[in-house]
Amino acid sequence: MSGGHYKTALEELNLIIKMKPDDYDAHHLRSVVRRELHDVKGALDDSNVAIKINPKNPYGYSNRALVRELSGDRVGAISDCDKSIALNPKNAAAYSNRGLMRTRIGDQKGALLDLNEAIKLNTADSSAYGTRAAVRSSLGDLKGSLADCDAAVVLEPDATWVYMQRAQTRRDLGDKRGAISDYTKAISLDPHYKSAYEERAKVYTSSCNWMAAAADTAAAIKLP
Repeated sequence: MSGGHYKTALEELNLIIKMKPDDYDAHHLRSVVRRELHDVKGALDDSNVAIKINPKNPYGYSNRALVRELSGDRVGAISDCDKSIALNPKNAAAYSNRGLMRTRIGDQKGALLDLNEAIKLNTADSSAYGTRAAVRSSLGDLKGSLADCDAAVVLEPDATWVYMQRAQTRRDLGDKRGAISDYTKAISLDPHYKSAYEERAKVYTSSCNWMAAAADTAAAIKLP
């Protein structure tokens, strides 16, 4: 949904809430819309109202967790994920979100447990594989990280981030050719991806391919 569509949706939800101030769905959806429009305070206000109206709905807490993460309140965000999971232990997204949030407070082992559960519940969650790949890499499990990157590529073959992540894992494994291939794929998907040129230039430099490194460096300099 584009920014214009979000603004239209916001106007419609404002009208609904004016007529039905205790409508859980309207407050929940307006919180989501406001979050997408970067109105964090407004999104948090609506999340709080939605949870007050229906404190038994796990998705209200899941949404507020994302809003709190945006506001920098990671402890509160993890607490909301806890509440969402307590209400619905099969909520794969809540485990995935909590796993990501735990990485940001340095709890890599806790994050790994959450991401394992998220993937167990939803094997089609490419972002969970991507986050777990980063966690495994940080814990020294490079082969496990590569396997997760491969899974993410299968699930989301047109996403630049999956190739960038796999390229880094391949570099850590010493597979320069594989890393170059992934950076090249990322560039083919997004020719304006500056960091892809910069990182590929580093690999070319370490491989003593000076001309290719210079070409990538020049290309990166031209990009904003």
